[in-house]
Amino acid sequence: MIFIGVDGGGTNTIGVAANEWGAVKACGVTEATNHRHVGLDQAVDTLEKLVTELLRDSGEQEADGVFFGLAGIDTDKDYEVVSRALKTIPRIKSFELRNDTEILYYAVTYGKPGIVVIAGTGANVYGKNSLNESWRAGDHGHILGDQGSAYYVAVEALRAAMKAYDGRGPSTALEAKICELYGVRDLGELPGVFYALGQGVSEIASLARYVAQVAEEGDAVAAKILEDGAHSLAEAVLAVASKLGMLNDEITVGSGGGMFRNTKHFWQPFAAKVRSMLPKARIKKPLYSYEVALGGIVYYLSQRINVNDAFFDKMVSQTDKKFETLQKYGR
Repeated sequence: MIFIGVDGGGTNTIGVAANEWGAVKACGVTEATNHRHVGLDQAVDTLEKLVTELLRDSGEQEADGVFFGLAGIDTDKDYEVVSRALKTIPRIKSFELRNDTEILYYAVTYGKPGIVVIAGTGANVYGKNSLNESWRAGDHGHILGDQGSAYYVAVEALRAAMKAYDGRGPSTALEAKICELYGVRDLGELPGVFYALGQGVSEIASLARYVAQVAEEGDAVAAKILEDGAHSLAEAVLAVASKLGMLNDEITVGSGGGMFRNTKHFWQPFAAKVRSMLPKARIKKPLYSYEVALGGIVYYLSQRINVNDAFFDKMVSQTDKKFETLQKYGR
């Protein structure tokens, strides 16, 4: 038997294939598959090519199960439209289509009670309790509320820099960094250049890594922006825990996405805040995308065998080696 886990986001998509005992057989990386960003046809075409590649490298003719954890699956309509399109992909006996927070959930909790947070271009919090009840917080889009996301951090940094330029806020190294990135002599020129570019959400969100860089160099304003975003996500974790009746439970809390991995100024304030509000929670380190993809395999295996930390770590180690081979041969 062969199972495939796919973690599809707005930047790239990672797939991992493993057998029924958790032996990793293949892995692959491809482009973004958020249907809202790249279009449904392109997303499905990319996913079909990825599944085909994974089956080929595994030496299998068809997948017994594929777990698609995709960004952009936020409404019943999203599920209906994308699910119908995925049914056209050949060589798949059955598949599960979920939001990308749910594949992270299985990678973090192995299907047990817990809460997970994704902080990438957007931000989303998802949890499930022992009664199999679930709840989601955040993920309302960049206008209605994506606090803690890369987009949020980028916009707050732009605003902080403009405040500093005006004299309405403290001086910050973000001023010089933003001038450098947009090729302007001073921030007085920024509005004209910025609005003329017509940047989308993903392009603006890409500035967040520079905010992390400036924070690492000791800038207090940048560090405060990151801390505020991290605290917002911790508060969303508390909201989900409260909604699901898990405030006093020994649950697992985990995270994924670039914001958590880019700087200690985000992960550390988040973890500290969660610990202060949910003292019984077990907080795991942030996962990388290929580790998140393994959550799709855990979904299937946990129905057959006991998946624990040691088992998951073994799969991670095997996947590490597969990715090293991919990079070595330029695939």
